Amino acid sequence: MGAEIPEIKIPENLARPKDYDRYFQELINKTREAYKIALLARSRGLDPETKPEISLAYDLASRVEAMVGPRGIGNRIRELQRDGLELEEIAVIIAREIAEGKWTPDEPNIERVAEQAIRTSLAIITNGIVAAPLEGIVKVKIRPEKHLAVYYAGPIRSAGGTETAMSILLADIVRRTLKLKKYEPTEGEVARMVEEVFLYKRYKNLQYPPNREKIIFAMRHLPIEINGEGTDKEVQIYRSVKNVNTPKIRGGAVLVLNDGFIAKSKKLLKIIKRLRIDGWEWLEELSKLGKEETNKDKTSEKKAENPIAPNTSYLSDSVIGRPIFSSPMSSGGFRLRYGRSRNTGLAAVGIHPATMYLLDEFLVTGTQIKPERPGKGAIVVPVDSIACPIVKLGDGSVISVDSVDAAMRIRDRVEKILFLGDMLIAVGEFLENNHKIIPSPIVEEWWLQELMNHIEERLGGNNVDEIVEKCEKDPLFMIELCEKAG
Repeated sequence: MGAEIPEIKIPENLARPKDYDRYFQELINKTREAYKIALLARSRGLDPETKPEISLAYDLASRVEAMVGPRGIGNRIRELQRDGLELEEIAVIIAREIAEGKWTPDEPNIERVAEQAIRTSLAIITNGIVAAPLEGIVKVKIRPEKHLAVYYAGPIRSAGGTETAMSILLADIVRRTLKLKKYEPTEGEVARMVEEVFLYKRYKNLQYPPNREKIIFAMRHLPIEINGEGTDKEVQIYRSVKNVNTPKIRGGAVLVLNDGFIAKSKKLLKIIKRLRIDGWEWLEELSKLGKEETNKDKTSEKKAENPIAPNTSYLSDSVIGRPIFSSPMSSGGFRLRYGRSRNTGLAAVGIHPATMYLLDEFLVTGTQIKPERPGKGAIVVPVDSIACPIVKLGDGSVISVDSVDAAMRIRDRVEKILFLGDMLIAVGEFLENNHKIIPSPIVEEWWLQELMNHIEERLGGNNVDEIVEKCEKDPLFMIELCEKAG
């Protein structure tokens, strides 16, 4: 029975201190013991299956192979990882190789080959840990017109917006490899998708506000057909349309087009440029569509005064019971502070712990928020080295609340919060979400740079450290320095 236990080992490319190996090995040994017990229990025949349904996997490659296959693909993924390639590059290479038949030599059905290529490449970019590659793609068909059609289902949402958008790019890679034609939708198909997206929004939630112009433009330029099974209410106008065999809303197709492809078009374009894939230049134009054209003169004046305009999109997801702490770019709201602390990580932002108490502890460690910028959801953690909140008390006094103890003492006497304090956000969050880096406020680091430049300009380029050291030793020199610096 021991031979049936899957092999588990520490991944070769896992960066770690060597003294962690004993801990990892203990985890592996305990897991093997637990799996052995599960095998013994299942062998008694008291369950529908005689073996545990969950496969054991120790790295991305083994997860992908166990989840969607094909057999042997894990070693190829590890080989590409050792070459230092990123996941998107690996996914594109694997999609091409599977479509060429290298991993499915005995499969005569081209549709199944295409489906395997798309599922496997999607599993790679989602790290083999979500249901999207299995349940988010229903089937893949090749139409009589010789174009590729991918049928999506609701679980595709688990892949995330960028990965969902990437699935369309990967499907196009497969289409090109199989030498299939580009998708050329009829006007009825385009109009049907517009109707479905807006009808879906009426009854369910879409993360990205739909835009008619963008939907039409995307549908007319997509090289593959986005389709899906009927899941929701029936459409009223375009019920009978070519290639659509249901009068119901195709929920999976709506999510892929609107919340995936259109919402993440800028980020997808960035990936396409990095991978040097041609034929997607039209995405540049898609990202520019749907912007307000009214009041151009007023808008240009405002932009001249303030090049960064308020972004109201984060307010669209507000629900009853969850407070809005400030309006877009309003005075007194959270101030952007670039940087990171030891406890901030991916999609984690820092706020002053005193702010947490002044907001009646609605914000605590792990609370999810939706900041104005970069616009992606995040969780909050306490960071006490950033700007603290400023409040006005009932007696009219204004104070900075720089500690939790101070916040606890005065929070019952607070009349108004004048400033919520800093929100610590890593620059990487802006880069990851393809958001423009907006100017930083004046913080300690900028003040220090300006001070050093000022001293060097006024004092002939003297070394700042030497000047500070001399000031500490000679008070008269410090007085003279202040007079020179103005």
